[in-house]
Order: sequence, then structure tokens, then C-alpha cells
Amino acid sequence: MENVKAKNLRVATAKIAKATGFSRKVIRTAIKRSKEEQALRKQILSGIRVGKMDLNSSYLTFDGLLPLELPDGVRIVVLPDLHAPAHHEAIMWAVKQFLHDYQPHILILIGDVCDAFGLSAWPKGPRVPSDLNNELWEARKLIDELIEISGCERCFIIMGNHEDRARRWLMNYGATISRVTGAASHEPILSFHEMMGYKPGDKVTFIYDMQQGGGFGGGLTINDDLKFLHGYIVRPRPGASPRAVADSNLTSIVHGHTHRLGANFREILRGVVRAYEIGHLVNPMHPMMAYANMLNNWHPGFLAGEVVNGKMQGNLVPIIQVEPEPNRWKYVFMYDGKLYKGADRG
Repeated sequence: MENVKAKNLRVATAKIAKATGFSRKVIRTAIKRSKEEQALRKQILSGIRVGKMDLNSSYLTFDGLLPLELPDGVRIVVLPDLHAPAHHEAIMWAVKQFLHDYQPHILILIGDVCDAFGLSAWPKGPRVPSDLNNELWEARKLIDELIEISGCERCFIIMGNHEDRARRWLMNYGATISRVTGAASHEPILSFHEMMGYKPGDKVTFIYDMQQGGGFGGGLTINDDLKFLHGYIVRPRPGASPRAVADSNLTSIVHGHTHRLGANFREILRGVVRAYEIGHLVNPMHPMMAYANMLNNWHPGFLAGEVVNGKMQGNLVPIIQVEPEPNRWKYVFMYDGKLYKGADRG
């Protein structure tokens, strides 16, 4: 006698086949593959360790270098320097399409997620908007969208030098209230994660350095092999900045901060030391980015990859600006044979 579960599956298959026009065999094969993928995802996720904890009991904040233990098959995407609300909306349209397709298990935002322009010491023009509250809301909205679209199990946000503007402002002007904590959260009320409104149980971990600042020593490592930092050394040639950091301790490095895209590799006795700097996702024409005209070698991009044989195999993804029609720009990149296109905006 047919059990209830099998009967329900048979009825559902028949309905889908009728609605789509596909044969029942094709539908059953698709359902089987979906179940296999879900089982594989569950197996992979059970092997992830954040520090000494699993994903269900991970940190909201961490000071220092957070070790991740990731099994083979884990997919990772690393997004650099968004500077919300000065992020490049046209480029982000394409990046979100990619995240929807790739479905990474781990999403890393490697610093300067929020510009914190309202706390900047840079001279501000009279027509440049300066509203820190709006910046925080825009950054929070963007982070939540990226987590939802990507389907990631955990998002790690490494504090950059722009997020560190809040701490530096407190040191200069508000040291008296810097230690005031919220009654419900018991977190400093003007810490960046507290101002963003995240709480324990959310899919987010904020990584600070040992002085609870950003942009310097805080970061994470994957399988004691590849280290992720926001970055603090700046060299003019793409690939040279992370190479300088990698040379200091002979450790493979990924970092943002420079807004440059490049890689450098060298072989030592214990293997190949990799050094990646992964570009930016900011709009250089945004009013908050007025200093962009003083710099060069900026290039949009990001990093994506998978853990294979215990090491993350990372792929730099350059984003190219094209002009298919006069004065109508597109931003495109290719991954795994698929072309992703941004919107017709600057």
C-alpha cells in the first residue's frame, strides 16, 4: 500500500508536470537532485567551525584574528569596500545576480562596508549630504540584502578604517560616553555593530582588532592557511600591497582597502604564498568620493572561490566597464561561463 509521503510526492509531481509541460521523469529527476544538493549542503555546513563553535552558536563580535575551519566544498565570496551609501548601484545589480546563482556558504565583507562620511575629517562641500544615521540605515539595508540574496549561512564583516571613524571620533570628542553600554545588549552604545542594530543570533559576525578598532589587525583565517584583512599597507602597483603584508610573515593574504585589483604569488619551501587585493565596489563619482580624483589604479572587482583539499582556491573577478551605446555604460564580468551585466547607470 502506498504510504502518505510517496502519494503526496506523486501528486505534487503530476501537478508540476501539468503546469510546466515537463515529463514526470524530468520532474522526479530534478526533485532527486534537489534533495541530494540539500543533503550535501547540510553535510558541508556541519563541518564548519567558527573558532571552537559551530555556526549556530557563533560570535556577534570578535577582537583579533578569528580562525575558521571549513571543509571541502564550502563556497566563499569576498566583497571589498562598498562604502555604502556610496556603493556602485549598477555594479551591485550584477553582483547580486551572481550571489543569487552562486549561493555561497560564507560571505565575507572585507572592510569599509559603510563610508561613515558623517564622521570624516575630510572637508565637506556645502552640497555634499552628511547624515550618519542615513549612512547606517543604507549600510544595514545593503548587508541584509546581500545575506538574503546569497543564502549564506554566515556573513563576516571585517572592520575597516572607515568604520573605525566612530572609535576615533569618540577618542577625540566623546571619551566620556565611549564606555556607556545599552541596557538590553550590554554593548557599547556607539560601537559600530550596536549602531547598526545587529544582535546575537543574527547571521553576522563583526571582527575588530585587539583594541576594538578597525582597519588594522582584525581579520580571519581559513584553515590556518589564508588570512583575510582589511589592509593597512598601500603600494601604487596592483598586487604589491598584499605582497608586502604576505612577505612580513610568509602567510597568504587577501585584503581590500587600496581599491586596486591584483595578485602576486611566490613559492617558498612550504608551498605557494598567495597575495590578493580585490578591488572595490564603490561609485567613484559619488560626492562622498571626491578624493577619488587624486588617486589611480582603482578597479572594481571581488573574490570568489571554494575550499578544495583544505585550501581556498580563490578567483579574482574583475568588473569591466563597456559602452555598448554612446553614453550608456554597462558593467560586466564573467564567472563559470556566465556573463553578468550591471544596469545602464553610472
